[in-house]
Amino acid sequence: MLNILIILFALFVYQTVWAEKYGKFNAPNHLLVTVLAFGSLILCTTFPIFQAHGVHHDFSAIPAIACLLYGDHWTALLIAVGYIFTRTVVSGEPWADSAVPFGVVFLVALLLRKRWETYMHRQRIGAVVAIDMLYVVLAEGWHVMWLGAMPVDAVPHVAVYVVVHVTVTGLLVHLIENLRLSLKMKMEIERIEKLNVMAEMAASIAHEIRNPLTVARGFLQLLKQQTRDERSQTYLSFIVDELDRAESIIGNYLAFCKPKPSQESVLDVGANVQYVANVITPYACLHNVEMSVRAEPELYVYGDGEKLNQVLMNLMKNAVEAMPRGGTLNVHARREKQWILIDIQDTGHGMTEEELKRIGTPFFSTKKNGTGLGLTVSYRIVQSMNGRIDVRSEKGKGTCFSIRFPAVGQSPD
Repeated sequence: MLNILIILFALFVYQTVWAEKYGKFNAPNHLLVTVLAFGSLILCTTFPIFQAHGVHHDFSAIPAIACLLYGDHWTALLIAVGYIFTRTVVSGEPWADSAVPFGVVFLVALLLRKRWETYMHRQRIGAVVAIDMLYVVLAEGWHVMWLGAMPVDAVPHVAVYVVVHVTVTGLLVHLIENLRLSLKMKMEIERIEKLNVMAEMAASIAHEIRNPLTVARGFLQLLKQQTRDERSQTYLSFIVDELDRAESIIGNYLAFCKPKPSQESVLDVGANVQYVANVITPYACLHNVEMSVRAEPELYVYGDGEKLNQVLMNLMKNAVEAMPRGGTLNVHARREKQWILIDIQDTGHGMTEEELKRIGTPFFSTKKNGTGLGLTVSYRIVQSMNGRIDVRSEKGKGTCFSIRFPAVGQSPD
């Protein structure tokens, strides 16, 4: 119980000090992770559960294995070295007793890290349990091979230790995933509340502003027709263009007031993706952007086709503009179990963690003259179709917007 409390206390400290305070459970503080994991494995090694055949049995490997998958590469390497060093110094065991089994687990974890972000909750628990089971089997097998047969009276203790070790590892990953999900839901609720405020504001002021703008624009067009001076024509054109821009922004505001798409039907996502890609291709060519479009057949979702095209157009256009010096825009529509996924990935300048945190909020944009309302409307449309948008980005390497919709089984009429 003491070893379990040490591990859970480290998780509690991380949640309180970093995740809840800064809202960054999905953007971990690797230094804090390293310190807490190293402290946990030192304490677990200092207070072993029992000794069998001269070997200390404790739960110090659990935080180390968790760091191999949730930390970065440097964290994983430091924890691996720290684990072997601690076991050798504190327990007094030969360094090979820890290095051999944990080295194998370290290599397996490195291979698993490449696909770790694609795993679902249960898949992650199963993968970590399998890795932990591999570790305890290798560790106990190594001890028996080099130290001789295990005493009969120690066998029940070791068996219980193995079962509890694997169970606690699975429980730790379950808690980590639940905490990440809870924090993500909390941030989503805060974002939805902001959108609701925008919707109320849009409903109250949109018509009051739109009417005088329409009147002013009409008289300016009449004045432009009657004016022969070239400079005045230019000034009036600028004024009319800015009024059109203001009306477009107000139209984006009004999109917040529509909780559901107006004309819903079963949509062929592949057809929508291909249509928008054909429309955006000339624009991409002007920016020296090469497009690669792949869409699997029979990808059906329920929603408004025009609204879906609006979302795809907005995201693809943003992706092209994120590559001012050219690049590659990859669009891939596919099915993943009960979901339809649309990945829009560019090779542009990417975003920082702070920019990722604010993406989709009104009036935030990485573009110089952007308002951020286009993305905000896109998020609202996808949400109204029971979907969501996930964003992955790395500064200097590009951004990937992943749209996820629940799939439907029948084809459109």
